[in-house]
Amino acid sequence: MTTIVALGFFLVASHQPRELGKVAFERDFEVARARALASGKPMLVLFDEVPGCHNCTSFGDTVLSDDLIVAAADSAFVPVAVYNNHDGADRLVLERFKEPPWNNPVVRIMDAEGRDLAPRLADTYEKEALARQMVAALTGAKREVPGYLRALADEADAHQPLYVSMGCFWSGEACLGALDGVASTRTGFLEGHEVVEVLPAHGHDAASVAKRALGAGCAIAVYASTPAQREALVNAGVTAQLTTDTFRFSATDDKYSLRSHVLARVGLTPVQATRVNAALAAGRDPLPWLTPRQAAQLRR
Repeated sequence: MTTIVALGFFLVASHQPRELGKVAFERDFEVARARALASGKPMLVLFDEVPGCHNCTSFGDTVLSDDLIVAAADSAFVPVAVYNNHDGADRLVLERFKEPPWNNPVVRIMDAEGRDLAPRLADTYEKEALARQMVAALTGAKREVPGYLRALADEADAHQPLYVSMGCFWSGEACLGALDGVASTRTGFLEGHEVVEVLPAHGHDAASVAKRALGAGCAIAVYASTPAQREALVNAGVTAQLTTDTFRFSATDDKYSLRSHVLARVGLTPVQATRVNAALAAGRDPLPWLTPRQAAQLRR
């Protein structure tokens, strides 16, 4: 028996191919195009091999099954899948957009007229990379960008952490979590002080984040985690001490405003938790940082 589950405006069979993940992909390109034309939403077009190789199934199992990607794809876009190893209608769409057959996953985001709204995404299998393309497309189309999607796009990957100290790391973390350029935070101890570990967001470096933190009163001292990072900070005009201590995470002090709130139970990502904690501490609405499913869970 096939189980049918409701997802947004779609009905998706539970046996949807692994290659498509959990996104509610339309399979008829012209139907998707008509929906995009009527709604004004961009089309999220997946060109993929189904059944496919390991890259195809892995992309479906990870990126296209990530809760934040799925929420954004189903609510802010019209997702449609084009099988690059099928004939008929699929092959016609493939030829129209000059996509190669029997290929690894390719994502293109376009308007209803077929004009690309973001660079073609190929040979990249990271959710943050897709999130950044989705943000760029929505921004270019002058559509609202969900806060949770922007948070995912900001997610840091290989950045070295920066440590800043302040009088109280509860208020310091809340202050830092609201700053542009901050991906995520953790509270702890370093050099005998209460500090916040900061991961710079994608496209930002430690120096720019440190300057914002000091300028906003979120920090009184900066600690570099490597000699190269300290050199970059000093060259940018930031006084920084090179730490030789090991950061000791304090789970009982982390996300102070969030930890006793019901929102702590809706499965927030580290970046979401950083933003929501900052919003709660400042008395701002945290809902823009939640996916529709998380918001519904909160209401329940």
